[in-house]
Amino acid sequence: MESDNVCKFNAANDDGETIGILNFCYEKNSVPDPLFTMNAVFRLHIVARGEGAFATLNGSIPLRSGDVFFTYPSTDYYIRNDGGLEYMYISFVGLRAYKLVERAGIPRGAAVRNGFGDLTDVWEHAVACAADGNIDLIAEGILLYIIGRLCAVRSGKDIASKSEKIALLIKKQTEERFCDPQLSLNVLCEENFYNAKYVSSVFKKYMGIGFSEYLTTLRLNNAQRLINSGFKSVKQIAALSGFDDALYFSKLYKRHYGISPAKAIECWI
Repeated sequence: MESDNVCKFNAANDDGETIGILNFCYEKNSVPDPLFTMNAVFRLHIVARGEGAFATLNGSIPLRSGDVFFTYPSTDYYIRNDGGLEYMYISFVGLRAYKLVERAGIPRGAAVRNGFGDLTDVWEHAVACAADGNIDLIAEGILLYIIGRLCAVRSGKDIASKSEKIALLIKKQTEERFCDPQLSLNVLCEENFYNAKYVSSVFKKYMGIGFSEYLTTLRLNNAQRLINSGFKSVKQIAALSGFDDALYFSKLYKRHYGISPAKAIECWI
């Protein structure tokens, strides 16, 4: 069946202080069960219709019509189609892109925002009208308008509570040290003089995933990268990913990916 997807490209001029618009797309036939992927650019999406989920290493967030969500450069994610999911997106780059996303308070792991259903028709019309002579203007206009609305919402809230800062610190330290098999929430809390029970609660609240599950996901995704990079020893992959028991690692890997690491290595040889 011929795809109904639409993707229009722009020759971006990234001088550092502007936003470079790369493309403006409408995905009408998204894959139901995708794999984790990553891009070298930012993307702003809006769900036109249907249901699905946006998943990062922090967990999965449901998607429905009118939701907007961002993906960051070099960040693992996937978009799952749970039924009739259609979405549009703008890919963009540039130093100003980082500044604007930061200003809007869009974190890497919880970048879904609700309440933009009034814009789905506008987006569809914009995609239809976009052409070589105006795609950058149309896409950038929509991008800036949505970021402006997000900034307006954020201005009425505390930018970062004390508990949120603690959760973000623990997340950062976990990402830096997940390859250490001795790393645990208790270790991090002892080093930072935090109460482990309290940190466990705020981490789950702000990250949308429990600490142990997050740590395991980081380790398994690292193992997947090593396999894709050509590593052939299950024991070595386990050790480099923070597992001191290769058998336990193999069980977790198969449960997570549906295939044993040994079989995954064979597929890449």
